[in-house]
Amino acid sequence: MKAVICDDDEIILKGLKSVIPWEEMGVQIVGVATDGRNGLQLIKEHHPDLLLSDIRMPYIDGLQLIEEGRKVRSDLMAVIFSGYDDFSYARRALRMGVVDYLSKPIDMGSLIQIVKACIHKYQEAESNSFHKKEQLLYHYVMCGGCNEEALMEIKDYYCVMLILEVEVSTETRSQLITFFREQGIYLINQRENRFELLILSPSKLTIQMQITNYWKEIRNRADQLGIATLLICGISNIYQGLENLNMCHKQAQEALQWGYIKEGMQVLYYKDIKKLEQPKDFYVEVEYDLIPTIKKGDKKQLEEQLRELEKKLQIVGADSYLYLQFFGSNLYSNIQRELAKNEILFEQVFENPVEEFRKLIEYKTIHQAVKGLREKLFAICDYVIQQNEKAYSPPILKALQYIEGHFMDSQLAMDKIINVVHISPGHFSTLFKQEVGITFTDYLNQCRMEEAKKLISLSDIKIYQVAMECGYDNIPYFSTAFKKYTGYSPSEYKSKIKEGQKVEIN
Repeated sequence: MKAVICDDDEIILKGLKSVIPWEEMGVQIVGVATDGRNGLQLIKEHHPDLLLSDIRMPYIDGLQLIEEGRKVRSDLMAVIFSGYDDFSYARRALRMGVVDYLSKPIDMGSLIQIVKACIHKYQEAESNSFHKKEQLLYHYVMCGGCNEEALMEIKDYYCVMLILEVEVSTETRSQLITFFREQGIYLINQRENRFELLILSPSKLTIQMQITNYWKEIRNRADQLGIATLLICGISNIYQGLENLNMCHKQAQEALQWGYIKEGMQVLYYKDIKKLEQPKDFYVEVEYDLIPTIKKGDKKQLEEQLRELEKKLQIVGADSYLYLQFFGSNLYSNIQRELAKNEILFEQVFENPVEEFRKLIEYKTIHQAVKGLREKLFAICDYVIQQNEKAYSPPILKALQYIEGHFMDSQLAMDKIINVVHISPGHFSTLFKQEVGITFTDYLNQCRMEEAKKLISLSDIKIYQVAMECGYDNIPYFSTAFKKYTGYSPSEYKSKIKEGQKVEIN
């Protein structure tokens, strides 16, 4: 807040300027005057927020100074003090809407409280004005124009837009918004983890310095909040005049898109961007080279092709993000169709194939996206190889190994297996039956019965011991299950083995 002090008594003037802690309270004394004429000149030069003035001064008295000063600045706040007990002056001053009227000698404690009230009023007005300007500037950016008087004084200012992207919590987001506004940066738009910011200044040199300083301050604040490594910023060119705000917005957006290409760069200037044309028939060339490679399960060749894909996406430039979405969707559809000809379904590889490929658009850089695509295509290749070799897929192989080592556990059930292989029960059941040929329950029963047959063949082991060793707590149930599997009760089976008879299993 800026203030001017006027009093024809130089001792009082000096005391007012030095005794009160103006700077600590956030007040800048832009000038002092010993008469009303010089006081008015200071008001015209500095447009202060607050005037502190004696009533009786040479040339122009305090009340006239307020009247003339409000022609320069209509919201000028004023505090009047006088050494005369003049009720008519006091009444006139209060009618003019002065903040307060103090008699000399001035009580500094009272004056400080009055000034603090003025500061509070100023801050409220500034906050309301700032938010109103933000709303008007948003309209200007999105619609390209606004005739509001509130923007007339800044319509020829220099402007630049910054768009920040950073993943933060709700609390941290609020802290950042407060920080931006404390710095005098307009928050034009904010959604999820994106902040669209505007810097305005009457001087091009000032705005150039502000970009550097504000970015440094933003980085420092991000360091304090522990989010510096997650921060990326696109910055437009500098233009004069609010009519260029829409262009600034588009440039900042385009600059930010290049963060998808330039991994590791946190600040991207539009002026540094060099767009390249997209090669003709690019997606057809790459896509249909990948499919035969995947069908062969050739991971080495696939690795080379994906490296080439990453290079070409770098060439595509800022459009690569949009392109990869289109490319991923088409690739998914065509691989699915081609593999189906070999009776290979995506559901056998991924629990949720659509979700897996949808993740491609969530990556922050080309390198991350291609790395993610590589993982998915390699998983398909692995499955193709396993099918060609008649091998089990990793989750089923892991399940079979677990069953082999734990079938003697009477509590072994599908839910335990699911916790080991980390796929859903429905997906596991389908995959198990497709690859093993029987259901999980039948396979577990088969493992237990085959082990029971081996144990019963040993003459010195009791039937109840066999049941316990094979995962059965209930002996009658074991006997029933054994007879259903072999056609013989455990005792009959043991007798036939003892007699050396050949046992024929139903």
